[in-house]
Amino acid sequence: MFHSPLTQLFLDHWRGLRVGDELPTAADYLDRIDPRIAPLLIMFDCGAVDVIIRFQGTRVVERWRADRTGQSWLDTKPPHKRASVLANMHDCAARPCGVWARSAAVARSGAAVRQENLTLPLAMPPDRARRLVLLSTQLEPARERDDPYDHTQKQAIDWFDVGFGTPPRPLRRLD
Repeated sequence: MFHSPLTQLFLDHWRGLRVGDELPTAADYLDRIDPRIAPLLIMFDCGAVDVIIRFQGTRVVERWRADRTGQSWLDTKPPHKRASVLANMHDCAARPCGVWARSAAVARSGAAVRQENLTLPLAMPPDRARRLVLLSTQLEPARERDDPYDHTQKQAIDWFDVGFGTPPRPLRRLD
């Protein structure tokens, strides 16, 4: 189903940590992470009004040219998309379910690099913000390492059932 074998590895790792109907915890997830996918991860806390990056893998730091750990994920999105991104992330964590997306990261030069992303929920204590983990894989190598990303164009995005169904409404549009 996935375009990248790393996306399947990410999902298999997540499923392998589940006990019965329980979600894997963030601690279990990070304690047992496969080193092939750790550099491609982003972990988020989904608060009421913002999404904070709690972990950013080294390849993501290189791709973004910045370590945004502790900063807002929503601040990386255009203002007109922020409410939809926040609502989709809350729905993902609340159901719980995943979000699968294929997109193109467009560089300032206009070159596009196809990506596949899968976001999955993690268990947290009830008094803490909900947590999600995202794997972002490039489906082909970037053509020029010195060509920073300008924006991302979604080509396909949908809910991904991890055993609890999917929200009754479609994902909110991000265009």
